Amino acid sequence: MNYRATVVKALTAKILQLAELKGAYTPDRYTREVYQAAAQYWKDGNKGGFTTRMNGTIKFGLQSAWEEGAASVDVAKEDFSPEDKDEIAEIIDTEKSYVSGLLDFMDGIANDPKAKLTDADYRLDMWANRYQDVVSQAMIYFGGKIRLAWVLGEAEHCETCLALSRIVAWAKEWDESGIKPKDQRLACHGFNCACEMEETSRRRSPKAFDRIMAIIG
Repeated sequence: MNYRATVVKALTAKILQLAELKGAYTPDRYTREVYQAAAQYWKDGNKGGFTTRMNGTIKFGLQSAWEEGAASVDVAKEDFSPEDKDEIAEIIDTEKSYVSGLLDFMDGIANDPKAKLTDADYRLDMWANRYQDVVSQAMIYFGGKIRLAWVLGEAEHCETCLALSRIVAWAKEWDESGIKPKDQRLACHGFNCACEMEETSRRRSPKAFDRIMAIIG
């Protein structure tokens, strides 16, 4: 390993360590909590405690994974639309629905006098890997989102174009609104409209779609 790679690896490890100190989830923390829940159940046999602990890990861990994946493609959690939030909520609820199956599996080996806790490793690894799975899902989900801004052209601007130029929205939101430069629904009715839509790195405007629809009526 060359010097640069060594430094990058060390810095990455430090960043992850600091993230955990601040209470943020990382793949390692998610893995550790899954294994700790299993170890505690093996020790005390408390089914309610196991279920509660796993549900908490899933809820907060996978939410963090979703935000991590989104951030990797430059989408901040503040930009999440209601649909984005529903998407991760469904992922979390689905994962929670499988906890009872894991509990049955853990109960089975716990009651086998020949079994060891390590016999559950392959099953627990599958659960632990879910964190990175959700990071990848978020990257794919948000990767297709492009932020577009309404850019005023070299012309006299109507009140509609001026209002729309203050909004940054996902391309999908502009498309769903049906409004576009030179549109007849503009106050200028599209005559001499020199406005354009351009990709931007600016943050998406809060309630962007609702604001667009309020402007165009």
